[in-house]
Amino acid sequence: MLRWDEFKVYDTMIKKLYQSTVVEEIRPLIMNHLSHLIPYDSGAFFTADPETFCFSEPFILNLNASLFHQYKLYYEDKDEYKKAVFSGNSIPIIDRSSDYMDYKKWAKNEHRADFLLPHGMHHLACLQILNDNRLIGEISLHRSANSPDFSDREMDILRLLHGHINNAFHNASLLNNHSPLETMRYTNGYKKTGLCLVDSNGKITGSNPLAENILTLQLVTGQNVYSYLKEICCHLITEHKNRSVSGPYFETGSLNFKDGKAHFKIIILEDENINHRPHCLIIINMHYNPHKADWKKNNAIKFTKREMDVITLIVEGKTNKEISQALFISENTVKTYIKRIFTKTGVTSRTELIYNL
Repeated sequence: MLRWDEFKVYDTMIKKLYQSTVVEEIRPLIMNHLSHLIPYDSGAFFTADPETFCFSEPFILNLNASLFHQYKLYYEDKDEYKKAVFSGNSIPIIDRSSDYMDYKKWAKNEHRADFLLPHGMHHLACLQILNDNRLIGEISLHRSANSPDFSDREMDILRLLHGHINNAFHNASLLNNHSPLETMRYTNGYKKTGLCLVDSNGKITGSNPLAENILTLQLVTGQNVYSYLKEICCHLITEHKNRSVSGPYFETGSLNFKDGKAHFKIIILEDENINHRPHCLIIINMHYNPHKADWKKNNAIKFTKREMDVITLIVEGKTNKEISQALFISENTVKTYIKRIFTKTGVTSRTELIYNL
């Protein structure tokens, strides 16, 4: 099935896959090798929430990074291709847009017309990464209208690769079990603040990177964070207009995620430069899951020096591999130390450990 030159790429890719234990190493490795087996104009490798099928944390090639935020904030609910693929009883391991969509009818879809086509995504082929038939990741490959559709042979190559990619990604995810929320905390720091300015129509007019990331997440209710906060903003602005007095007007609350919380405060601002039209300033403060643990109050618990070294690196957001390199011990030894620390403290995750520390 594979030509000799293709087999050499395939063989190299498989070997490197099983040598990698970090998700952020695996994604670029796969995408770069795939381009030699199945040429594509642009692509993205997403992690996914198995409960909601919502994508997050993309590794992208030949696409503007801001496109993902546009998709999450507006176009995801209008994605007819995604709905068609995931509408059945089981999730397909691979799919191709031409097998699911009538291109003429699809052209009338807002997601297709205003998002995909203007950015050269005419033909799409995807590989789903699964764990017990639950979606945990997706590779999306795109070709422009000037390029041919993905062939049956190319889809067979994707199918051939699926099992290896699936196993390598799943194993790395278990070893580096960071949710999108946890990854954001490690990347942006423990007590940093997300800031976002929303106009009277609920449109974002300015934000910092942390706020942009938080707004794309899903709450435990399944609602998108941006949609939830936008509703509050519109309600506040309506109430503000009906008030007889001027001045500050705000609301506070919490954003509840599966693995933690964030506090928010929304403040009404009046812009003197545009006829006192109100704006909303959204302030989001991150903090960790507030589960209480008895060990926090127990002064009898003692850690060895090596356990303290591991704890320090966990707090810094290091992966098992990075901890092993820093302490010159094997990853299996790191796992043993972490298991021992969890047993001593009575916690079940890094997030809970860090919060209590």
